[in-house]
Amino acid sequence: PRNYVDYIVTEYGVARLKGATVSERIAQLIAIAHPDDRDRLREEAKKLCVLSVMIGLVTGGLFIAFSGFIPRIYNTSDAVRSLATSIMIVFGAVMPLLAYTNATYFIVRSGGKTLITMLTDCGYVWIFELPAAFIISRYTQIPIIPFYAIIQSLQVIKVTMGTYFVRKGVWLNNIVSEQDDL
Repeated sequence: PRNYVDYIVTEYGVARLKGATVSERIAQLIAIAHPDDRDRLREEAKKLCVLSVMIGLVTGGLFIAFSGFIPRIYNTSDAVRSLATSIMIVFGAVMPLLAYTNATYFIVRSGGKTLITMLTDCGYVWIFELPAAFIISRYTQIPIIPFYAIIQSLQVIKVTMGTYFVRKGVWLNNIVSEQDDL
């Protein structure tokens, strides 16, 4: 099986795959790929993003479709069930955005850019979500469901950042170091 491979050697480097996670394996294999394959890798990244959005649409649709049923499983008040149903509908609606964001960030991480994804993710929360939530909660009378929808819609910012990183190709780099001691 492919998970038993320890090393792959090409004229572009050595990838040590033993004990590596899937994203680390992808990163190492990209790093030792022929430079002419970079365009194909970009196309595969686009396909992954489209597939993620399609899965997000289906999953989000199912989430919305079952939003009236799932809260009824629990022994709680009608007000809580109604609130849970509304939250599930909002979450289902933004699921394609979440799926696309995850796909772009995993693509960027596969190229060894974990710091970019961590800083972007943390920065997004601290710069956009928390201040927006604070301002809306303190200075408006917006009900909880529109409030939640507004905060979730800020995912568009992360989608924009993820798209930028993938299109720029920051993930297409050689993260494999030269090793003479094999």
